[in-house]
Amino acid sequence: MAKRVLSIDIGVIHTRVCEIDYGKKTPHLYKCITFPTPENAIEDGYIRDKQALAAVLRKELEAAAMKLTDVVFTISSGRIANREVIIPLVKERLIQPVVEAGAQEYFPVDLSEYIISYSILERINTKETRRFKLLLLAAPNNLIKNYYSFAEVMHFTILAIDYTGNSSFQLLKRQADESIRCIIQINEQSTLLHVIDHGTLLLQRTIPYGTNTVIEAVLESKSAGQEKEEESIEELYKNKPDNLQADSFLEAAVTVEGLAGQNPDSPFENGEVITDALQYLISNVIRVLDYYNSKFPEKRIEKIHITGQGSKLKGISPLFQRETGYEVQILDRFLAVIFHKGMNREDIDQRAYMSAIGAVLKPIGFVSKDMKEKEAKKSNLGILLLTVIASLLISVVLITVSAISLQSSKAEKRELEAQIKTLTPVEGVFTEYSSALKDYKSIADLYSLTVSKNEQLNKLIAELEEKLPSSAVVSAMAVTETGLSMNITTNNKISAAKLYLQLSHIDGLCDISIASIAESEDDNGIKMVTFAVNCQYSSEAEAAKAP
Repeated sequence: MAKRVLSIDIGVIHTRVCEIDYGKKTPHLYKCITFPTPENAIEDGYIRDKQALAAVLRKELEAAAMKLTDVVFTISSGRIANREVIIPLVKERLIQPVVEAGAQEYFPVDLSEYIISYSILERINTKETRRFKLLLLAAPNNLIKNYYSFAEVMHFTILAIDYTGNSSFQLLKRQADESIRCIIQINEQSTLLHVIDHGTLLLQRTIPYGTNTVIEAVLESKSAGQEKEEESIEELYKNKPDNLQADSFLEAAVTVEGLAGQNPDSPFENGEVITDALQYLISNVIRVLDYYNSKFPEKRIEKIHITGQGSKLKGISPLFQRETGYEVQILDRFLAVIFHKGMNREDIDQRAYMSAIGAVLKPIGFVSKDMKEKEAKKSNLGILLLTVIASLLISVVLITVSAISLQSSKAEKRELEAQIKTLTPVEGVFTEYSSALKDYKSIADLYSLTVSKNEQLNKLIAELEEKLPSSAVVSAMAVTETGLSMNITTNNKISAAKLYLQLSHIDGLCDISIASIAESEDDNGIKMVTFAVNCQYSSEAEAAKAP
């Protein structure tokens, strides 16, 4: 959900503050102010004199009735390094770990003293590969910490800290232009060169020359002293130094000198100084353009836009056009912001607020390591608190369940005790039964010791007499606990065979075998067959002997 914030861009010469929506694709701008930054308060992005800057900022905010305390800072500093890198396509939550793992390769510095962050420039999807193109930034931790300490002085709550290069890109890429453009943003301390193709950043470079270089040249000229600083800056922007349209830097210097001669009160007595200041800037721009053309020969730049504070220099556009050979236009209006009713859009120099507006669109989000540790401790404390609360809730649930279970068990115990009382007479019957059962088992065990397999011997002998052939004579019988053996004499072997069959049909006998057989003849010529039979008692016989 969008909320209003103060977006602050602190420059060496001027500080700019916007009251604007945060977290909205097309934010509304409600108020904006610009005021001079206290002298020596800022050095390469660092706030050196927090108290002086805080005093002026409080006064200006109070005068503008800007009472918000949620802020977004955008920083311009040569200490912030940037790289464009390509990594494999991973889930967005894993990008930061991947970046940190390879950070040493991208930034050969002591990373313990730097904060690494990134912005997604492009998703590359081809048949061969899927990758992310990222803008990596490495900011000194003490620089980011510097802004947090300043926020404490101002009683601000920091929502995000951005880098001015990213702030400007987020604003510029939303311009409705489908061509490949080079946008040269000339700021106070530096110049940012962006090459944008349909909203995708192809190249971004920082050139350490800005309007301050020209202003310092003006102030150091013979007729422009420190006491005439504001007059010199105003003259630089309002006068029309047509010399900047000249074909060469030398002619530009001559023309400026001519202007100075025609106007004795002009602060530009020595135009060659101004020309030298611009020469450094333009030569670096041409060098970057040459590098781009060699790296992206298939993506030719169609036109150049100049924006930022430096674009207000009269004649800057024709000068760049002649020196670069590209069509050059001034970019002084932006589509990514809506001015709130009551604000006169024509009275506001949008170029001055580029970084402040762009910082709320999609900031990099630098966070000092101290703040990360505090957030981690808060998170750990929160997790610990949640764990304690969860443990307490679980304990309450367990205690409640245990209490319910205890009451249920007590009720069941009372019910069982009542049943026991009603069954008390049964206890005597059960005692008598147990005693009788014990006696029966004792008697049964005693009886089992008296049982013998030969108890049915008489019955067995009677059955043998009945079934054995009449010609068979049992001459001897031996009885054991497991079986019996008999010596039998008959008149022929056929009778012996019949005898064997008869024995196998007698109940109670098993494992019948003829151990030996002998044939003999007496004095009368009668033949006799004698054989020994062994029999075992079968299990059925044992069962039959049971009472």
